[in-house]
Amino acid sequence: MTALSKLLARKQVLIDENLALRSQDFQDMCAGLMSEELMQSRLVKRESIIAMYEKDGDKMVKAIARDKSSAKKQKMEERWHAASHKTMRNFPYIKGFNPTKAQRAIIASMVRFTDGDEVFEVAHDWFVKSAGVSRGTVKTALRAMERAGILSIQERPIRGKAMNRKNLYTFTSEIFLSWFRSLFTFRGSVSQLHPLRGDLLVTTEVKTETTEPKTKGAVICRKKALRHEEVEAGPELDYETFEAVASAGLSILGEDVPDEINEAYLVEEIIKLKETRQPAYKNFFWQKGVAKHGRRKALLAVLDTQIVREMRLAPIPDNRSWNEREVIRCPNRYLSAILKREREDCRPEITIGAIMESKQIYEMPSMLLRDVRKYLKFKAKTNNKYSFA
Repeated sequence: MTALSKLLARKQVLIDENLALRSQDFQDMCAGLMSEELMQSRLVKRESIIAMYEKDGDKMVKAIARDKSSAKKQKMEERWHAASHKTMRNFPYIKGFNPTKAQRAIIASMVRFTDGDEVFEVAHDWFVKSAGVSRGTVKTALRAMERAGILSIQERPIRGKAMNRKNLYTFTSEIFLSWFRSLFTFRGSVSQLHPLRGDLLVTTEVKTETTEPKTKGAVICRKKALRHEEVEAGPELDYETFEAVASAGLSILGEDVPDEINEAYLVEEIIKLKETRQPAYKNFFWQKGVAKHGRRKALLAVLDTQIVREMRLAPIPDNRSWNEREVIRCPNRYLSAILKREREDCRPEITIGAIMESKQIYEMPSMLLRDVRKYLKFKAKTNNKYSFA
């Protein structure tokens, strides 16, 4: 009988009692044995008690919650029983170890997982999924088995990382092992006949490896290829701006720039600078940035990265915001962040041009100078006048 059915039965009893008492109180009032106010107060009190048993009453809400919890618990116990009944029916007595229902389900799941192996590795999540218990219950059960001498647990941390490989478990109790071995029937080739003993069938035949290609890998590769969409080439930066900014950027970085230069020289010097200072930068990201923003902007992004990196390393007292004084710890990520921007937001020539304007020794094209001064004016309004990074 559920809590809800008990509650409904109790509610009906209270309703019947209320009707009887209401009639009796009315008769007493007519006989002068009770005032009308007392009769009304008693009626209100009884009806308030009945209201607690209504659909939205406190007792009804608690009864429904109790039934749900009971149904959930019963379902879990049925799952534990189904998981452990057949396997655990002849479980031996081991001194100091009296397993609960959940622990018996974990042991049964462990037995089915091992396939007869006395040394195995498994994650806690597998027990959670197969036995229907929580991670805390799994840990408690394993530690209890370890204390009872049933198994030994070897934790295997990964060096240099805050994580472990799967624990290695070994059955150590002879009583447990004799019961464990009786559960399996090993079936192999003619030369590997084993007596029929347990209900769990394990094959010992050696599987022959096939040389056929796996289709799963091909599917994954196709899915992976779909993620790399073609990017339309962006508009190329004009040569006048590129020459002025690139030559000034190389000069700021301490490179010797001759008076007469051409685009091939600038490209070669910047590529050499990238390979020297950022040798680990992935070619895939570089080619993607070149395809999106054009080669000239991508090369200026390299200069932008190196110039800003050196600026933030220098102890220059200024009023830049704290996030723009932070040292660039990974130039590769900084460069990728520039190349990942949208075309209208990726303008490394403005950053380098602002530095050129502050030094007052470099010439810039009129269009670039106008954009740089507009940028500096905007920075001045935000009280961040010297923020070029």
